[in-house]
Amino acid sequence: MLKEVFHNLGWFHVYDCGNGTIAISENYKDTKTTSYLISGDNQSILLDTGCGIGRMKKLIFTLTSTVPTVFNSHACAYHSGANKKFELVHILNEAHGIDTLTHGVQDDWIDNQEKLTEFEAGFMPEMFSTVSNGSKYALGGKVIEIVANDKTKVNGCMMADHENKSLFCGDIFDEACINALNENEKQKYLQGLKEIINQFKDYTWYFSTGDITGDDKKEALLKKYA
Repeated sequence: MLKEVFHNLGWFHVYDCGNGTIAISENYKDTKTTSYLISGDNQSILLDTGCGIGRMKKLIFTLTSTVPTVFNSHACAYHSGANKKFELVHILNEAHGIDTLTHGVQDDWIDNQEKLTEFEAGFMPEMFSTVSNGSKYALGGKVIEIVANDKTKVNGCMMADHENKSLFCGDIFDEACINALNENEKQKYLQGLKEIINQFKDYTWYFSTGDITGDDKKEALLKKYA
């Protein structure tokens, strides 16, 4: 069960998911997006940086005393809007991902974020670094693994906390992302979803768009794609 975490920075809705995981949600343009702060004993990961509105970096450092390693689950402005607040952001080693974030983000989106966020100009972090399927990050007491199925990585990657059986899905199961694919891509993608479900059906799933988690949402996805 999610437990709300109260803070005084506005904009964000923050929830303790247990097992060292904090969900940070934002409601913008009728879309609920969620970033995740995943902490171990001595290291942490920030999965996605949100819409770019509000004081994300300051919020993070009220929630952890560590300096998190920052990741984008996929190349989408709704999940990478606060990239500019961090010097280094990691993303899956697919060329289109970095290209989208460096060249494909609409100018009006960037202008809007600069008006709504505080102080900093510019959309991009100082530097990107790429990661691959199977990359592992030891946080102290838990290891987080990058999961990038070959058939679904067009929509980025996921993260798995095997110790606590948690899967951070990004937008891998997002209907809008799936429906944007052409028919051949979609058939390949659906095969990939079956593989993911077979591997992680016993895990707790956390999502980057819409509901944060929940058995009903997971069961609906299992019924649709298994």
